[in-house]
Amino acid sequence: MPSKLHVVALISGGKDSLFSILHCLKNGHDVVALANLHPSQTAPATGHGLAAEGDDVNSFMYQTVGHSIIPLYEHALRLPLYRQPILGHAVITDKDYHHPLDTPAPGCVSVSTPSSAPRQVDAAAASAKDTAAKLAASAASATCEIANTAGNDSALRRQDHRQADEASVLPAPAESAGDDTADETESLFPLLRKVLAAHPDVNAVCTGAILSTYQRTRVESVCARLGLVPLGYLWQYPSLPPYADAALLRDMNAVFQDARIIKVASGGIDAGFLWQNVADQKTIEKLRRAAARFGGEGAVLGEGGEFETVAVDGPGCVWKGGRIEVDVDEEAVVGEGGSAVVRFKDARVVEKAPCEDRGLENLRTPDLFDVEFEELGRELLLSGPGIAADITNKSIDRSLANAPNPPLQSLSFHSTLHGATLTVSNITAPLTNNERLPPTSQLEVIKSYLLTLLSTHSANPSHITSTTLLLRSMSLFTLINPIYGTLFTSAPNPPARVTIACGSSLPPGIDVSLSCTVDLPHLQPNNMKNDGHTLRRGLHVQSRSYWAPANIGPYSQAIAVPAAASAAGSNVVEIVHLAGQIPLVPASMEMVRAADAAAFGAGEGDDFGVQTVLALQHLWRVGRAMGVRWWVCGTAFLSASESREEGEGRARLAREAWRGIHVRLRAKEENDGEDEGDVDVWDLKFGNRGTGGVPAVEGDGRVKLPNFEGVRLEAGHGEEDVLAPPCLVAEVLELPRAADIEWTSPGLTNCEDAVLRKLKDDKTGLVVHETKAAGGMVSFYAAGVVDEGQLWDLEEVLHSAEVPVDGRVYTVYTAIPFPQEWLDGSKPLVVPCSRVWGPEGTEVAAAIAVRYCKKSDSS
Repeated sequence: MPSKLHVVALISGGKDSLFSILHCLKNGHDVVALANLHPSQTAPATGHGLAAEGDDVNSFMYQTVGHSIIPLYEHALRLPLYRQPILGHAVITDKDYHHPLDTPAPGCVSVSTPSSAPRQVDAAAASAKDTAAKLAASAASATCEIANTAGNDSALRRQDHRQADEASVLPAPAESAGDDTADETESLFPLLRKVLAAHPDVNAVCTGAILSTYQRTRVESVCARLGLVPLGYLWQYPSLPPYADAALLRDMNAVFQDARIIKVASGGIDAGFLWQNVADQKTIEKLRRAAARFGGEGAVLGEGGEFETVAVDGPGCVWKGGRIEVDVDEEAVVGEGGSAVVRFKDARVVEKAPCEDRGLENLRTPDLFDVEFEELGRELLLSGPGIAADITNKSIDRSLANAPNPPLQSLSFHSTLHGATLTVSNITAPLTNNERLPPTSQLEVIKSYLLTLLSTHSANPSHITSTTLLLRSMSLFTLINPIYGTLFTSAPNPPARVTIACGSSLPPGIDVSLSCTVDLPHLQPNNMKNDGHTLRRGLHVQSRSYWAPANIGPYSQAIAVPAAASAAGSNVVEIVHLAGQIPLVPASMEMVRAADAAAFGAGEGDDFGVQTVLALQHLWRVGRAMGVRWWVCGTAFLSASESREEGEGRARLAREAWRGIHVRLRAKEENDGEDEGDVDVWDLKFGNRGTGGVPAVEGDGRVKLPNFEGVRLEAGHGEEDVLAPPCLVAEVLELPRAADIEWTSPGLTNCEDAVLRKLKDDKTGLVVHETKAAGGMVSFYAAGVVDEGQLWDLEEVLHSAEVPVDGRVYTVYTAIPFPQEWLDGSKPLVVPCSRVWGPEGTEVAAAIAVRYCKKSDSS
């Protein structure tokens, strides 16, 4: 069962922050206190009356209009309220926030980690210092290993912080009175510390952020420093079923939450909306019409600042003390540009009228699975037994079926620079006096060497876009992850990360291996904005939500960088590096079970199928949030199976899931084109529950992924081929959180001219899948080889396709050792596996992915 959290609700008085409290309760948590930041000149309230409203602060971060109502929530909700003045202003105006004290929270360590673990890490780090320094000097021969596991969340993540005096260990710059140089975000720090002093059991903070990365990352920054779990159950709500902006307002209506519009700031949403209940069906329809004419994304919800609200009533399970009754002036305060604000005359908490009350039982939570993935799951589970049987006959290379896997004897380190991209592969820590270093010491050596290497290229860890971390065992993660995290403390959005445990497939003496890609924008002027900032984009969501798993560790869900030399602009094609996605239920951060997928008929024994579908959905949701339009090559990592037959069935099911979702989405795109404007998603799926029977005609506004209109098949493909990227499957020992499957794939944004071809070697039958995009500036290749001889056949095919040797970046998933001559020439990132299946669906000795980007004349 998910652990219960003790939550402080950060409230502004608006509809979303109050509604998020209801979702905390729905997820089994206790809300024990309220917290609010207000303008520094606010006069205190007297009794249960209205405080002086004063001026609305022009804050980038906090809603302050209506702040005079805030003291009444303590009585209305029967929860203690803690307040703090907003000091400073928006000093850091970047969308993503980073504070110098931001560090990976102790909660990145598993709940079961003994309290001595941090001391063990420190001791290991200290003992490795001398070794690391010596080996860093001989960089050419240095090799290394690293560990990483995705998504461990913990209600105990604050334990280390509480052992020290927070006032001295965690200073809050904004706490100094009158400090106008501090960022206003930091006002949240002393507020939450005040709450913790009064409620030591508090271990989580909930907010109402929906689409604002600006707000979310600032709250997450403060939570990380205090070891608190951020809860953002409304995050990306419009992109969840039923995929409509107004769905959130309808959900509020269904539980009788009453939130009034108190400020408008848009020409389309005028003063006529003031003091209307935003969740009333008539108001929703008026907002939708106005947003259609004048608004952008999220305008129906006021996400662009179109309007602000104040909640005055709601379900009795939250509003235990009564509702707020407000007397408002008939004349609004009119400002510039069409803005207008309600003028409060008085307000009080009054007893709620006896009537039908709606609470948690009427609160809709978004379905775990998107419609297309629910349908995919149903289809896969129905055909599951057939898949397992069919693979035995069709997809195994019999020469490999019972072949023993000789272990790799070493991992060769390689570092290559092409254009503005530095590729670093297979860093491991060598034996010292023929003795293997402890895993933590190995990582210290790796870290020291990597920092030295980066400095030679005028770079630092903030330039790393993605990492691949190989462990001998996932049991090493809790010791190694804190050391890994110290690499990424100087900037927001650490690199995306894929982590697997390879067991005995790793060479003897090696417990950790690290590979990474590094973006060097100073070598590519077109990859810089006019203000000198890099074009790199990141997505690092650390809050629990219904959307996708939170990444509380030192890794982002995704990092995007320009794919090739091109003029900077909105249409530049980017490569999006995604973290490995495992099948955690986002709201609880627990591993999904078959029981969670009753919607598509999952039952006992269907855990792997359910995990496959959910992890794949996570990949899609992150990809859509980053604007991915086409996947390059899907890779499914599988944990070790109990038998070869089970492994074969799992590999087949993973490939069918990859193929099936592309087939399903292609059909959906074609149907949408025929029936555009006729689909009522909310009505079809939810039957207008809570809408008063008024139809809600809204289409699916999610990013099209894949964007089939921008892709075409060419030479080598037959009529039976599906328009889908290749898919590789690799079986390893273990995956993070004991998951059965982990999905990842590079993605492309602004992909409007991709061409897919099959290149064939007529002599050996080797098939190489090619994807070209950005006018041929970037290309990708995938193939499976049955023996080392086909490595040279692959080189011949690439040569015939006129892919220059300089600039090729290889990733090899292999169950066999490779000839050193080929390794020295191709310089691949090597992922040792127990079994591998190539893009044709057959078991192979190794699967190879190759990336090539043309470099500009200026790089």
